[in-house]
Amino acid sequence: MSAVATRKGRAGVERPADGARSPREAGTRKERSEVKGQGRTKASRAERGGEEAASKGKPRAGVRGQEGTDEVAPEGPIELTYSLAELPSAQHRAGLAGLVMLVAWLARQPAKERGICSITRLEAGRVSLRLDLTGVKRLLDAMYDASHEEVAVQTPWKRRGGELVEPLRVEEREVQDPKSGTSKKKKFHIYPVVVPRGAFLVDHEPPTANGTTLWIKLWRDMVWAILRGIPTQRLPFEARAEERATTEHLDAWADLTGPADKAIKLPGTYFIGAQERSAENVGFRDLARQQFLLHFLPIALQVYVPRVVSIVDGTSESGGGYVIVVPDVADLATFCDELPRVLKERETDVAGFRPRAAVILLPAEGALDMARRLKARIASQEGRRSTADLLVALEVYHLEKQGNSVRLLGAWRLDLEDEILDEYTHLRGMRLRSDSFKRQRLLNLLDRAPWYRGFDRIAETTSYKEVTIGSKSFRHDARLSFEVAQKNREATMQQRDGKAPERLDIEEIVYSVARTYVSQKLSTKYGLEWKGEWKDSKADDARKSEYNAKKEKIAKEAFLAVRSRSGAAFASYFVGSLCSVPQYLSKARYEVVAHALAKEPDRVRTLTLLALSAAG
Repeated sequence: MSAVATRKGRAGVERPADGARSPREAGTRKERSEVKGQGRTKASRAERGGEEAASKGKPRAGVRGQEGTDEVAPEGPIELTYSLAELPSAQHRAGLAGLVMLVAWLARQPAKERGICSITRLEAGRVSLRLDLTGVKRLLDAMYDASHEEVAVQTPWKRRGGELVEPLRVEEREVQDPKSGTSKKKKFHIYPVVVPRGAFLVDHEPPTANGTTLWIKLWRDMVWAILRGIPTQRLPFEARAEERATTEHLDAWADLTGPADKAIKLPGTYFIGAQERSAENVGFRDLARQQFLLHFLPIALQVYVPRVVSIVDGTSESGGGYVIVVPDVADLATFCDELPRVLKERETDVAGFRPRAAVILLPAEGALDMARRLKARIASQEGRRSTADLLVALEVYHLEKQGNSVRLLGAWRLDLEDEILDEYTHLRGMRLRSDSFKRQRLLNLLDRAPWYRGFDRIAETTSYKEVTIGSKSFRHDARLSFEVAQKNREATMQQRDGKAPERLDIEEIVYSVARTYVSQKLSTKYGLEWKGEWKDSKADDARKSEYNAKKEKIAKEAFLAVRSRSGAAFASYFVGSLCSVPQYLSKARYEVVAHALAKEPDRVRTLTLLALSAAG
């Protein structure tokens, strides 16, 4: 970063003192950070003293006083300009967005000592801020604001050595059993806890009828478990909760007014995934002024809870840590204007004790969800503008606290494509019921693969009774997927040619073969046929129940037969059994089936397994 002395023109626009063009006017994309102030600043800790002594009497890069002097006042003010192009990572750019949103929020809050903390210029790619020591203190006090609250637990807490932690008190409370509905008295231990407030985020919590704050609770739990998972990392929050003085703002002020090229350690407290040293024994370091932005990263990121799907019975449950989505901002001004509105518009439906919209089946789904929300927002405000104009990409981090350590389980970077986001929005609208089915559909979407790919592996490796054809949810999702895919193909063909030609797609042909096979077997073997009045009838008709039971039996037997065969054995079964009943296929459709069985038997087998599930 570099700096130039500046002066104000009549219109309040900053111009270089020597009359040269500004970096933006000159068209340069060179990394810059302008700093302007008066007087001299001293470091707040002894470890900074050596650097101050070494530079005493020398002009410090990036700091200029009035009339070109190098004197900087102990309390400022200074002016900083950050450019998105100069910042080294998506986390830094998201931190800059968090800083901008927090400064704008603080301007609306009452304060005894406001100090100087304002935005003087905000553009798509850069922002200029005016700060003094009091303003920096207000920023960090808001960021680390916390309070003492009480938590009730049934199991008493223990220290590392096994010693019990003394609770504030012990209470007996009435607890209702959700299954039986009966109430029982249970003993609860009450402990004091420090809870991060969330400042800006609290004001953008979506309103609920009963006053619950699900989204901010999720954010607070993540901060305490992941970003500040080690007790020593929580000291700033604990100091704010106890209204004690902190040194965070003094350290930050020394960094902001020190040499522009000063490098310091980059701990994992601020940068997700950072280590003290890499495998090559290289330390993680960052420019001090850039690391200042990472204080505000938690404001701009989004938090999700992954569900773990069992391969045994297809059930899913929370317990996989947290997924953190970091936006790589491309348009700072628009992002900081739209994100608060997106936060306010989040759904408040509950799944357990989490927001239903925050529960995901894949870590990457968190990125898709955040991008979907931003796209819907800018589309409603700015027409056909693309999400890629707002974000470069989205970074996804899956982290979990294991013992006293926070483990990074995976990291991904997703580039934004409007087609993928549209398909994800469409997939959400289908309201799939089976987590196993939805998870595979999401994997296929991210891999740009056909929607049915991979379901043969699920059929081969999971229980058919619990996960695939034995599950009503799986059968529903398979049937819905075939029907939606068919409607989409028809709409595409009509738009292209103005008419719907003969359907020669292998997906639709296999689905038709499976349905015809099941219905013909019901008729010839059991004398059962579907009656139209059953569709809207809610009565427990014995004939209807028999029809459904026999239909499931026929489909299941064929499903298991297909699952146990592959290659030529499967092709022989398809032709000899599924096509042994009248299929009413045209010559062209028979040719499509014959070609697919010869060239792509695995594809036809996967579709057949899904089609039989849909027909069951």
